[in-house]
Amino acid sequence: MAMVTHLLGLCLLCTSVVLADDSSYVKLHYRTPYDLLFFSDFLVNATFGSSSEEVSMLLSLDSADLWVIADNAVCYDNGTSEECPQAYGSYNFDSSNKVGGANDSSFEYPNYSSNDGFINRGVWGEDKLSISKDDVDLDDFKFGVVEKANLTGQDPYGVLALGFNSTSDDSSNLLSYLKAKGKINRRVVSFIHDNLTENTGYALLGAVDQAKFVGDLQSLPMVNSNMYPSNSNFSSGKFQAVLSELAINNLKSRTVVTKSSYPVVFTTNLDFVYLPPAVFENLAILSNANISFANFIFDCPKYDSSIYIEFNFNGINVTIPYTSFMFSFVEDKCNLGFTVQEQGDFIVLGRSFLKSAYVGFDLDLSEVLLAPRYYTSDELIAVADASTGVPDVTKASAYSSTSISSPTEVQATASAVKYSTA
Repeated sequence: MAMVTHLLGLCLLCTSVVLADDSSYVKLHYRTPYDLLFFSDFLVNATFGSSSEEVSMLLSLDSADLWVIADNAVCYDNGTSEECPQAYGSYNFDSSNKVGGANDSSFEYPNYSSNDGFINRGVWGEDKLSISKDDVDLDDFKFGVVEKANLTGQDPYGVLALGFNSTSDDSSNLLSYLKAKGKINRRVVSFIHDNLTENTGYALLGAVDQAKFVGDLQSLPMVNSNMYPSNSNFSSGKFQAVLSELAINNLKSRTVVTKSSYPVVFTTNLDFVYLPPAVFENLAILSNANISFANFIFDCPKYDSSIYIEFNFNGINVTIPYTSFMFSFVEDKCNLGFTVQEQGDFIVLGRSFLKSAYVGFDLDLSEVLLAPRYYTSDELIAVADASTGVPDVTKASAYSSTSISSPTEVQATASAVKYSTA
């Protein structure tokens, strides 16, 4: 298979043109709060009710329901409590058009970044949700208003959820609400970062952009591995698939890091790629990297920029330059955005992967959509059809054989192929 990597310029390989009706898809433009390649959440600004105050919310695959911090919320941090900071905006009950029945219905959302089992609590609200930059106006949208929040490990902003419904009620789930109101035909979402040096991008709902990837957009079935501990930071992740191989390629030779089939979870809540210890150590050795505090450390000027890492998802080969994951943290030292997690035999692909590949999800079919990323300002929007789905999607070559080994088998296999070379 020919190696396909990041390209710049015009999209020469897009094969089909789909004219999109502006009303049949939605863009949610996001920004990152810091001018950093890493440690940067995807934030969308919105207003509620009659208030003109913008509230910043995290775009999240890990959540089912949209929620926002109340203006009178109390935040708890390591046993202490204080009024929540208002730097990212909050929901003002006085400006609400309708909070009918909200005080009689409690809202709860687990804080997965906290290890003490803290649950964010509040009430359900119902109001107009507006995202002016994207011309999104949703009347009577249902959302959680958090009055007691845990700030451990996170900033005090709400969540704009793009996950699966938590209940049969479509009014509190953005994708389901948009579909029910005819704003989109299908619950499809993909993340398109403008480029690796910018802090802006957008989530495309109800469609895909065929100008932003190379070759075919291919699909994999989502899986439910049940391999995440109930108290895991990753236990809320529903967008899972199978990674069948991880390899390093320097255009002259190809070295296998692992051929084990690992469940992977895609998340917008974390930045790095999280690997089990055996895979992490093998990748570090094969990359000639030093390990410091569970991170890879390189001498930036000496690093070979022609090295690529291959993610093979049962026939879908996504090849990304190592430099796409690298960032400088001190003079002449670079960190590779891979780290270790010891909570189970699975891999987590965070925002760094979402920025570096074309990643989409069809929630109606429970499929992951993948292709190598192509950076261009051109657009070729292909709207998902209610009956036939996303246009021009092909199934992965091993689509029907997707499977996951047991934790014991995965760990044993990972150890056995350590240091192997293909």
